[in-house]
Amino acid sequence: MAKHIQSTAISAPSKEILTQLANPSNLEALLLQLTAPDTQIIQQAEAVIKKYVKSPVCVAGLVQQLQGSTYLQVRQLSAMLLRRRLGPHWNKLDAHTKEALKAALLHTLANEQERPIRKNIASVIAVAARKLLSKNKWNELLSFIYQYSQSKEEEHRELAFVVLNELAETLGRCFGSQFGNLQQLYQAGLRDPSRRVQVAALKASAALIMHLVTEDVSSVFQDLVQGMLEVARGCLEAGEEEVVSQVLDVFSELASSSASVITHSVPQIIHFCLEVLNRGDTLQNSTQDVAGMVLIAIAEEKPRSLGKKGLVPDIVATLLHMMAISQDNAAGELLSAFDGRDAQDEDDEDYEGPSGQDIAQRCLDAMAIHVPAKYFYQPTMALIGQGLDSQDFNARKAGTAALAVIIEGCSEEVTQHLSSILPRVLASARDPATCVRECACFVLGQLSENCQPEILECHGEILPCIFALLEDATPSVQLTGCHVLETFCEHLDKAVVGHYLRALLERLHQLLQSPKTSVQEAAIGAIAATAVGAEDGFIPYLHEIAPLIAQALPVTDERLLRMKGRAMDCMGRMATAVGQAHFAPYLDVSMQVAVQCFELDSLSLKEDAYLLLAQLVGVLKEGFAPHLEGLVPQLCAVLQEKEGEVVWVDEEEEDTSGVSRIVSGLDEEDEEGEAGLCARDPNSALGTKTSESNETEDGDDEEDYGATPIYDVHTGMLDVKKAAAYCLGELSQHTGVHFAPFIEMSLVPLQTLTQSFNHMLREEVAAVMPYLVLSATAASPPSRPWGKADFSDTLSAPTRTVCKAALGILLGLTQDEDQDVATRSLISLQAVLEHIGPCLLFQDEDRQRFMTVLLDIFRENLPCQQITETVEDEGVDDEEKETSRDLIEAGADLVGAVSRTFGSAFVPYLDLIMQPLSTFTNATRPEGHRQAASGCLGEIAEGLGADSKRYFEALLPILKLCLADDCNGVKRNAAWCLGISCEVLGSDIQPYVMEVLQSLHPLFRLPPTEDGSAETVDNATAAVARLIMAAPAAVPMTVVVPALLQALPLKADQCENPTVYKCLHQLVHSSVPELKPHVGNALSVYGQILSEPRSVQDEVLANDVLPGLRLLFQNPTYNEQASLALQSFAPEARTVIARHLQQ
Repeated sequence: MAKHIQSTAISAPSKEILTQLANPSNLEALLLQLTAPDTQIIQQAEAVIKKYVKSPVCVAGLVQQLQGSTYLQVRQLSAMLLRRRLGPHWNKLDAHTKEALKAALLHTLANEQERPIRKNIASVIAVAARKLLSKNKWNELLSFIYQYSQSKEEEHRELAFVVLNELAETLGRCFGSQFGNLQQLYQAGLRDPSRRVQVAALKASAALIMHLVTEDVSSVFQDLVQGMLEVARGCLEAGEEEVVSQVLDVFSELASSSASVITHSVPQIIHFCLEVLNRGDTLQNSTQDVAGMVLIAIAEEKPRSLGKKGLVPDIVATLLHMMAISQDNAAGELLSAFDGRDAQDEDDEDYEGPSGQDIAQRCLDAMAIHVPAKYFYQPTMALIGQGLDSQDFNARKAGTAALAVIIEGCSEEVTQHLSSILPRVLASARDPATCVRECACFVLGQLSENCQPEILECHGEILPCIFALLEDATPSVQLTGCHVLETFCEHLDKAVVGHYLRALLERLHQLLQSPKTSVQEAAIGAIAATAVGAEDGFIPYLHEIAPLIAQALPVTDERLLRMKGRAMDCMGRMATAVGQAHFAPYLDVSMQVAVQCFELDSLSLKEDAYLLLAQLVGVLKEGFAPHLEGLVPQLCAVLQEKEGEVVWVDEEEEDTSGVSRIVSGLDEEDEEGEAGLCARDPNSALGTKTSESNETEDGDDEEDYGATPIYDVHTGMLDVKKAAAYCLGELSQHTGVHFAPFIEMSLVPLQTLTQSFNHMLREEVAAVMPYLVLSATAASPPSRPWGKADFSDTLSAPTRTVCKAALGILLGLTQDEDQDVATRSLISLQAVLEHIGPCLLFQDEDRQRFMTVLLDIFRENLPCQQITETVEDEGVDDEEKETSRDLIEAGADLVGAVSRTFGSAFVPYLDLIMQPLSTFTNATRPEGHRQAASGCLGEIAEGLGADSKRYFEALLPILKLCLADDCNGVKRNAAWCLGISCEVLGSDIQPYVMEVLQSLHPLFRLPPTEDGSAETVDNATAAVARLIMAAPAAVPMTVVVPALLQALPLKADQCENPTVYKCLHQLVHSSVPELKPHVGNALSVYGQILSEPRSVQDEVLANDVLPGLRLLFQNPTYNEQASLALQSFAPEARTVIARHLQQ
């Protein structure tokens, strides 16, 4: 072997090195040194090679080694180095060298016997082809491929597809007219009698499809998908899981892309995935996981395909079967997180991938969220019902768990059917099988989180069930019961929690003594939620509970850190419940433990610390101000931490010689700090490469080959940053003027976070903006309070700067592709507008941009509202449109706020918005859309006042349809809007009186037991009252007055009390003769109110109820009838009325 070649200390290749390596034996020796078992020798060789490959001379030398070396490692290294360096050196090669290189590569490929090396030679050919094929300068390559694909030799045919696989990107970009021939070539390969050739053709087909760049070209290759599926199915039968996984990976990526190449094959792909999922006993978890990812990708990107092609029942049935046969935890993450089950993660050496239970639940969750409810809900609930009714406890477990999983995605549908669903859930909570009871807790927790506020009305059934779960003999049921209590109680009314408070805390106190840490943690969480629900009712129990919780604050044992975090959260929630004065003994220790967590190497505890401080600032308010100087800079620094990093993954096949490792090592920076073979900008979020020049003389990018950028997300850091952003918002909200000096500092990282890849962080930025504006105006108030339609700039320069920044950020986030982010930005825009007033938009350009957003919401033109999926060119039904209820509600509320602040200045913009807004009341729209739109119409009428008259004639037919809607919420909003319109029109409503009354009449006949009927009747009653006051002469009082009195007192919507009792007072004051026969009813209404004075507001009592009552006895028209009626009342009622008459 030749002597070692020494490195020189220069950055460019020296003549000495190039001269020595011009000798093939010296170059071969140097490459062999890279495989030596001596680290020093390897480092010396690397230093020389790094300099050598910077010269274009290396191309000829490496090709020579590829052709002539007898050492496998040398040929492998040569091919891989060529793959990396041929692209950057290409334009420095002369024409003769290029021609020789083309011939040498094809000759070497044809004669190389080692499969791994052949693949790397094909990769080198792909580099050259990228430069040549688009210019038709390498027809010999295509001839080679066609010739070898027709060969009788199996290895030749396989080699043709190996080359095609490597050429996939170039073929996808460059070819047009030759696609027909290529398609036939690929089809022939997929039908080849040789399994090896089929697999090679399969990989080549998959790679090509991934790189097709135009829709026209994609359509040519749709038939390839069927051939790929047939080969993949053969591989599945043969147990070749790696190939099956590769094909499924391709389908997953294709489903996530905009290409329609798989659209017509969705049913076949789905059924293949189901075959894989149904073989849990023979396949690895990782293979099933890939099949699950395909299902999820299709559910996310092509959900209508699943529905319209009738695939939902088959998929759900398979997923339920997986959940039934799996022995893993089915009660969701809460049981795994608390109990340590399934604690393995991808960093564990023995980790085999997610369990069948996890895969099935993830798939079902994705379908529930993304597949339109019209296709998903009914068939899924039918299958779940079969599971719940089964004699097999595993089937009952699966049905119960599946119900829990779909609740988030189907919350509206589940809420509508609570009366039939809840009894079955409560029955599952009493099931003899522990796993079913665990899953019942999972369901109750999901109902508590996603079916607010309706689920709270069921507290009478749910809380006794929770008590039984806490008394369960099984620790796992106890801790899941604690989770239910935690999610349910924090939203309950104080009076309801108070009824159960002592019994709850006694049982939770017992669970704190449990020997299982997981149960203690769950009990702490439940105590925290109970404190939130109880509010100041928790005060009598504070000094008994808080010392027990505080014992967990100083722990340092890593096994108990999660309990420490739960304890910190509990202390913060108890502080919020009882207030500063009562919590004072525990403030210092809580603050100290939070600050200490900043220094710990635990992201989860840092997150808990920021959340605790956010709660404490809500308690201390401006008393927290002394801590701002130390805390805010730290929060800002955390917000600028990296959320992840780009990791470059080598795509080379695994080799036993370690050659891939060697070449990867050469990619690192050398001793002089020079960029390696695959140098990339570490500051780029996407890992953009840096090179000697960004573009070649031919205009081609100098790209490196063989490495793929993967963004490695630091999940823990995301959670910390979210908590830090939330804490920053709480500081700004509660410390007011004291936070003003820190606003500019805070805006810098918040502005950066608007570009975060994580939607939760972007959403948190939107949530913080109004608080910064509040702080700025507290420090520097406007020169005068804002007035409706007053756009003059009344803000100080510092406040204007903050408002301008907040407005820019929020308007920018309305264009976010995530609906939650866009929704939060609309909510925050409303808060800022209502605080600052019209002067927020005093500049025309800001006002136009703002109004464009409003219009886009209801035209469904926001980026987050776009549907890219096509299903065989079918249209999109209103029900299938992907605009969330929350987004439309936020948009409708913002329109209402603009109406109140802009007044008549809103009319020119409203003329454009009204038509698309009105379409959201169509019966084909989801219920949530119809409710939001009908309510918005009322807010417009109320906000614009007389300026809304112009819209009434067009609105009346819409409101009449809404009054006949199936949903009481829509009816209620339409009744309110109609009443407001009557009030606004005044006497101008006279021509429409009978039409209005006829439309409202059916609402008074709603069954009182129907959900939402009481509120609807109350709003209809208020609408009639407004009509009477607007045009009394046109109202048929003989019919209307008794109907009005029969509906009083109001049953549910006390906000309408001022309207209805003002109307009744006016009727009495006006001596309306039609009231005389019904004086007894009017007196009865007054008596009921005075018997329960809390049912109406004090000002209503003072302004209308008491004056109206007294006037009944003073007005000569009614006094006789009033006195007679009073005598017929029960003694208690007479006493109440007499007492108020004497006051």
